[in-house]
Amino acid sequence: MSRAPLAAAALAGLALLAGIPARAQDLSGFDRQRGLQMLGVVRDDITGHYFDTLYAGKDLPAVFDTAAARIRRAVSMDQVLGIIAQAAASLDDSHTIFLPPGLRYDAEYGWTARFVGDTCRVLTVVAGSDAEAKGMQVGDALLQVEGIDLDRSIMWQLEYLLHALRPRPAVRVLLRSAGAPARSLEIGARMVERRSLVDLENSVDLWELIRGAQRNAERSAPRLVDLDGRVAVFRLPAFQADFPWIDWFAKQVRGREAVVIDLRGNHGGAVDALLRFVGLFFEQDQVVADVVERRKRHTLVARGAGKAYFAGKVVVLTDAESGSAAELFARSMQLAGRGTVLGDKSAGAVRVSRFFTHLSGSQIGALYGTSVTVSDVIMPDGGRLERTGVIPDEPILPTGEDLRRKADPVLARALALAGIERTPEQAGRLPWEP
Repeated sequence: MSRAPLAAAALAGLALLAGIPARAQDLSGFDRQRGLQMLGVVRDDITGHYFDTLYAGKDLPAVFDTAAARIRRAVSMDQVLGIIAQAAASLDDSHTIFLPPGLRYDAEYGWTARFVGDTCRVLTVVAGSDAEAKGMQVGDALLQVEGIDLDRSIMWQLEYLLHALRPRPAVRVLLRSAGAPARSLEIGARMVERRSLVDLENSVDLWELIRGAQRNAERSAPRLVDLDGRVAVFRLPAFQADFPWIDWFAKQVRGREAVVIDLRGNHGGAVDALLRFVGLFFEQDQVVADVVERRKRHTLVARGAGKAYFAGKVVVLTDAESGSAAELFARSMQLAGRGTVLGDKSAGAVRVSRFFTHLSGSQIGALYGTSVTVSDVIMPDGGRLERTGVIPDEPILPTGEDLRRKADPVLARALALAGIERTPEQAGRLPWEP
């Protein structure tokens, strides 16, 4: 997913984190050659499949020639992987990234953060973590990570570096609590070892994938709360590819006066699920967007539900993490005059990517790959959401204190529009059930 145009600070930050080895290590001639080979494969993936043959005006051959020269001077495999990642990131398109070979460690940092308006705020702090012990609190303003000033344009890169490219045993942050001066903390992470090699006879660690899928299913399960038999509040963490949740939703909201659809934190999902979900709110077929590839263009159309469509009021909630399919849904409701959008500007991450997998080595080797943007998306009004996001009809930004108290002024306002009065504190304590 792509955010705002890449600022100079973003490139500097990527160079800083990618260029400094996390662990001292000797780089063998074999590893250097392997790095050059991976760089060439990533270059071919992008030049062969990126939707824009002008590559956003970048001189891609020069970018990859420079990267090759840097790899020849690199002193560690960490540096090599960082150089490849920086070359792929030069397009300023977060759908186009280098996915490195399986790292030996995962890092559990003990905290999460997201932008609220123009301020990055701590969203969660894990009990018992070093973050909690060092005094990090939900709602704190997060000003810097590893000396990099934060803004929306680089947040996706930071997350990519710390979780996919370079998990770190500790991260230095600059925080500010309400009414207090900024303070610098070094927050330790919990490092979890994992296999670094892949056996092609069993090319994935099946049980690790199953555990991950279970955790993801728990986080992604839709939730619905019925209020007074008149209003349904529906929290949708992802547009899952299977359709039973859509039929379940349609049944649950039948006869309701209004529905509040909470897409905060929803990074997107399956296009087919999006189209089927959009169709529930229209009697006739609805054009959602045009998808533009290198050599063709096609239209995404949601099939209307006929007389069974939901005709009540619709309120959609978004935040800085609402991306891709979530943004398309919210903007479709706006353009059709079908719903009101509340909350924060969305991620501006609306393109289509494809994952290309490769193997470094033979028989037993390391899998790596490239995610490449293969399509752009244009809305029915001719506009693009990429890098701009969905602008809410009513911008509502929770404060740090709201986050600490688990108050939800966005949902409270949505309920008021639907005819249900709840305070932000009450809205933040709705009894969510599967």
